Amino acid sequence: MKKCLLLLLVSFTCFLNAQNTCSNPYSLCNSITFPANIGNTTSFAGPSFGCLPSQPNPTWFYTKITSSGNLQYTISSLQGMNVDFVCWGPFTNMNNICSQLTSTNIVSCGYSASSSETLTIPNGLIDQYYMILVTNVSNIANTISFQIMPSTGSACSYFEGISGHVYNDINSNCLYDISDPYLRNIPVKQYDNSGNFLGLSYQYHSGFALIPYRFYSDTGTYSLRIDTTNVPYTAQCSYPGLDSLVILTSAIPSDTNVNFSIKCKPGFDLMAHGIYKSGWVFPGMSHTVRVTAANMVQQWYNLNCSTNVGGQVIVNISGPVNYLSTLSNIQPSSVIGNSITYNVADFSTVDIYDDFMLALTTNTNATIGDTVCIDVNVIAAGDNNLSNNQKHYCYPVTNSYDPNMKETYPENVMPGYNDWFYYTIHFQNTGNAPAHNIALTDTLSNYLDISTFERLNYSHDNTTTLLGHVLQFNFNDINLPDSTSNSSGSKGFVQYRVKPKPNLPAGTIVNNTAYIYFDYNAPIITNTSHNTYLTIAGINENKNNEFAVFPNPTNGIVTITSKVLTPMTIIVYNIVGEMVHDSKTTQSKTQLDLSYLNSGVYFVKVSIEEGITATYKLVIQK
Repeated sequence: MKKCLLLLLVSFTCFLNAQNTCSNPYSLCNSITFPANIGNTTSFAGPSFGCLPSQPNPTWFYTKITSSGNLQYTISSLQGMNVDFVCWGPFTNMNNICSQLTSTNIVSCGYSASSSETLTIPNGLIDQYYMILVTNVSNIANTISFQIMPSTGSACSYFEGISGHVYNDINSNCLYDISDPYLRNIPVKQYDNSGNFLGLSYQYHSGFALIPYRFYSDTGTYSLRIDTTNVPYTAQCSYPGLDSLVILTSAIPSDTNVNFSIKCKPGFDLMAHGIYKSGWVFPGMSHTVRVTAANMVQQWYNLNCSTNVGGQVIVNISGPVNYLSTLSNIQPSSVIGNSITYNVADFSTVDIYDDFMLALTTNTNATIGDTVCIDVNVIAAGDNNLSNNQKHYCYPVTNSYDPNMKETYPENVMPGYNDWFYYTIHFQNTGNAPAHNIALTDTLSNYLDISTFERLNYSHDNTTTLLGHVLQFNFNDINLPDSTSNSSGSKGFVQYRVKPKPNLPAGTIVNNTAYIYFDYNAPIITNTSHNTYLTIAGINENKNNEFAVFPNPTNGIVTITSKVLTPMTIIVYNIVGEMVHDSKTTQSKTQLDLSYLNSGVYFVKVSIEEGITATYKLVIQK
């Protein structure tokens, strides 16, 4: 495609190798002719199409004003077929452009029985963008001419920035071919010439269209990289390998062919990848936990690597809940209380998304604020990387439920905590009609190290971009049903994780709020999530005779007593400051089962309503 752009060919045929959608429009730089789209009578849903009652066989374009003034185009069928169009603008950039095609942004629209229409852009200003949709009403093969007429202004729509594909090179020519499998969930990161992280982007599939990763960048020198640390893939070809240097100038403001070929690392790498909770965690009610685990290579990354490896997936649940049933096709090999074990003969046959889905019931005596924790362990002999075989995630018992909300874990950590913060954005279409497009935006806190961002899970395919601290998920063509017609189908989510900046002090609070856009409605603003760095007095053990914690060391079963018969709050932290247990009791003596935790040093904080607090160092030995 780059060669087509540089030569400024009048023929448009070379562009047709790419799937044309609103999210992936053709550039319009000079007069062109192109074959009309046929056999596609369903248009992109969501925008206001102005004078067009229908939009059969659409072809999408965009252009950028390079010299201010009026612009005029003639759009006509060379075979005399009916053509129509609509044009939107102006826009300051192309980010999230498909959600901005509203009636107030329509600048020109042509709908008649004629085979020729005139498009006029009045008073175009330099550096403004416009989107154009051309339709083939006849649904008959013909050639459409898009001619620039004498105008006082000028436009040229080279994509200004960097884009490309992440793929598996099946014919080993180290070139991206249309037949090469696209890869999923592999982020491309962008750095400036000084090595500062600027952002990241994921490619994705929208229907039959492959949308490349994209960075809308100004002139300058950039480095594009793929990180292969603790993941099961690596570079397939020595060039470009895992990084590319790109130089954008005013003469060459784009590079749309920065592609990365990726293959599996030798051996195999099984993962405990994600834990997602859905439903209302309320006393006496049931909710669902979906564990994403096992061989992530094939289904998560779309890499075809044979493993034929067997092993186990073990799920341990703690807190005021009971295992109710599996919601999957495969059955657990054993269930002992809240410990569920799956013996898997061949992990390549497992559906990583649906085969480890559990129904839990919250105990009727649970109190608001009690914590439920899920621990997942994937076991297979010979695994390349054991560091990603375990996953720990907790969530609270709540007294209310909002279908459009943001959750985080852990909420409370010790000073200096440097591990992951997990975030989940839930959304539900509670309107009275399907939502065609949904966008989520979230400005990440300055306390977070944005270079560590990782998308973990999602309900529907989406484009994910992180530009500076601004995070955006675009669910184009999601067509999410409304909650009245399809309650379960009306819900969606996205889950990600990011690490904080190192050595944050006590009292630091990491706040984040998400904005959820359903089509052209005003955004739904979620609750603000908080990650609080606690001030914990006496972390080197501040014992108090009011309490006793024993035995210590312990195999995981520990008893805690209080001399006062009053509600007692117990919080357990691991050595890096992550809360791993949180419970309350009205008894003066209680027993905790911490056997699901690994051997190591933990801190137990005990407090009562009278304000008496103590902290104990606890050693778990197995």
